[in-house]
Amino acid sequence: MRKALESAIDHLNKTKGMHIPHMSNHTFRHYFSAQCLTVADGDVFTVSRWLGHVDGGKLLLGRYGHLVDQTFEGTGVEDAVF
Repeated sequence: MRKALESAIDHLNKTKGMHIPHMSNHTFRHYFSAQCLTVADGDVFTVSRWLGHVDGGKLLLGRYGHLVDQTFEGTGVEDAVF
């Protein structure tokens, strides 16, 4: 998959004059995680299960906790939950 991704990015950069930076499948995993947390209204437990984590969201909160804070900012919920 890595080679296919690199090849596709190279092709777009060369033939379409695009300037897409190097991306890995891990880059897309980060993007997916961030988008899911935003769309799922900060449901860390569910998103962490989707990603295959078994720690109940601890790792996810460590990496993306700021997104959860932004999701509930100004609602008063962040104080009650965190």
